[in-house]
Amino acid sequence: MIEELIKSKFSAIFLIIISGIVLSPHLFNHSSAGLPLIVLGATIYFSGRHTMGRVWSVRIEPKNELVCAGLFRHIRHPLYSGLLLACIGLIISTFSLYFAILFTFVIAPYLYIRARLEEKVLKSTHPDYAEYMKRTKMFIPKVL
Repeated sequence: MIEELIKSKFSAIFLIIISGIVLSPHLFNHSSAGLPLIVLGATIYFSGRHTMGRVWSVRIEPKNELVCAGLFRHIRHPLYSGLLLACIGLIISTFSLYFAILFTFVIAPYLYIRARLEEKVLKSTHPDYAEYMKRTKMFIPKVL
């Protein structure tokens, strides 16, 4: 059931709406302390998104090609890494305990499970993916 929910094209939209509701009271009472992480996270996300080009999709589905260029040379999920980094920046900037809880117990696990589901599909459609997994880390180069 959870896998089907996460695979849904609406799950990311739902997560954004919930995050917006949780963050909205804090948007006008914030610090710029987390701004560098937000900008870096957004840059990583959009760089990965640009590298993916037409291969990118909201849905978890078999892809025609395996993207191993750009940031994908170092990590398998740069878009999720960028989102995680930007969320940490938002937590720092908004001082929101509620968003910190949402991030810890919903957003981060959601992205991890989604990444695992994508990898399952990619392993089944691309024989080279298992070797690619050995060369790269999931979210943080040479660490995680």
